[in-house]
Amino acid sequence: MNDESLDRITELALRKIESRRVPIAAPAAAAPRSYSRLYRVAAVVSSFRPDSLRKLDPKADDFDALLSDSAPLESSEASERWTLLPSTRAAVIARMDRGELTVATAAANLVAENDDPLVEALRELNDPQSSIGRLGIPALVAISPVLSALRSGYPWAPISEDVERRLEFLRLLQPFERLVGTHFAGRKAELQQLSDYVGVLPPGSTYEAITRMVSFPRKAPLLLYGAGGVGKSTLVAKFILMHATLPDARRFPFAYLDFDRPALLASEPATILVEAVRQIGLQYPVAYSAAQRLREEWNEKLQESGRRRGPIRKTAGSADRTTRKRVLDEFVRFLGTLDVVRGPLLLVLDTFEEVQHRSDVYVGELMKFLDELGHAVPRLRTILSGRAEVPGIHVDSKLPLPDFDNAAAVGFLQQRGVTDSVVANAIVKQVGGNPLTLHLAAAVAAGEGATKDGISDLDTHKAFGLIRVKKRNIQGQLFQRILDHIHDQDVVKIAHPGLVLRRVTADLIQKVLAKPCGIDVPTKERAAELFEKLRKEVALVSPAGEGV
Repeated sequence: MNDESLDRITELALRKIESRRVPIAAPAAAAPRSYSRLYRVAAVVSSFRPDSLRKLDPKADDFDALLSDSAPLESSEASERWTLLPSTRAAVIARMDRGELTVATAAANLVAENDDPLVEALRELNDPQSSIGRLGIPALVAISPVLSALRSGYPWAPISEDVERRLEFLRLLQPFERLVGTHFAGRKAELQQLSDYVGVLPPGSTYEAITRMVSFPRKAPLLLYGAGGVGKSTLVAKFILMHATLPDARRFPFAYLDFDRPALLASEPATILVEAVRQIGLQYPVAYSAAQRLREEWNEKLQESGRRRGPIRKTAGSADRTTRKRVLDEFVRFLGTLDVVRGPLLLVLDTFEEVQHRSDVYVGELMKFLDELGHAVPRLRTILSGRAEVPGIHVDSKLPLPDFDNAAAVGFLQQRGVTDSVVANAIVKQVGGNPLTLHLAAAVAAGEGATKDGISDLDTHKAFGLIRVKKRNIQGQLFQRILDHIHDQDVVKIAHPGLVLRRVTADLIQKVLAKPCGIDVPTKERAAELFEKLRKEVALVSPAGEGV
């Protein structure tokens, strides 16, 4: 008998055995678990105090089970707070109808911290007319893990991709909001000049109800310049926020590009468009996928072009002109797919002095590229922001940014806690109207106090009669007095001289700053501890992103 015959007999035997087999009944599906009131309340809050939750139902027999489905928060400041495990939270929320969700979020006030982001998000999404546009970053982050659980009973709830895009857009605006805060003062004339250049009426103006957009003839860039700390980035951030937060029909696309960031290469102008297309895609969800695809393709093309050309030379960019032109043409076509042709396209190139420091050739290449882009997109409006004038370039207009006048400087201090106008005026008389100096002065006044004579023991005499030297001398004194109030000497050493780095992370503290600052950072844990202590010194630093 050959192998083929044996296989055939075996197959027939197996079929006969299978036909006589008594079917085994499938196990009955387990009944869906029902969850008590304590579980439902714990599920709708980001964290809870066990004692407060227990008080909702002292006789509940599942309290210990709930704690086994939870975990204590790791933060030492919140050691008494617990949070429901993600899988359990999703299961509980999936079993809740709208009525139960309403009751649970109402009871959440008894166990949650004020402004609990998950409670806020669930209350919003419990409404069929809900909009993620009304939620901030904390609420969107909190709701994201439970969206799939909501989908079954809440068909109007957003999908994860929509929430992620909204988060990315809000994170794009977050640095501007941090810069502006609630403390912006003065600069009305400068904001008006920016509006005139870009070609839009300021939001809230008399004619806004009729039209915000005016004519858009082609224009060369506007040059915004001023000394460090005078508030250039804050002014631009305020202008962007004035328009970026308007309804869709009245917004216009923008891209904020900082040459202090590694993704933007002074040697390759086309990297401007790589970052610009990403930001525009975040502003217009309909273009998000196309923007992501173009960004990946352009990065690959530019890298390949750079590899073909070898080491970057100062006489040209890293990419060949054909590749650069292709990126520019594709960017123009991308803009044509958006319904934004009625308004301007704003490009802000900040920290422009970085390009100047690299090479005059880089400046020339960049200006040539912007000129080509301006011909292709006449509505382009470019703001170059740096510390000094840029000789030899053609600009539409210049906006030198001076110190605050007296009224704006007083208002600036009052918004930072120096509420007594007499005291605020005295401080302005002492230190002048530079925003950075005023920021430091407000911090010193908050820590040490100030009187109608201003801040005590502050030497304000002109050094060698030079105003600029005087300003730096005052800033140095104020900075040192802020350092004197920091208790951890390792943090003091990071702040001076370590803050020569504009951006600081825990990793940079351990690997870059430890040795020159003269501190011992043997572990990542110590680096993280020092970073957290430095982060709390709000008079010296401000957050620039997660962990930065």
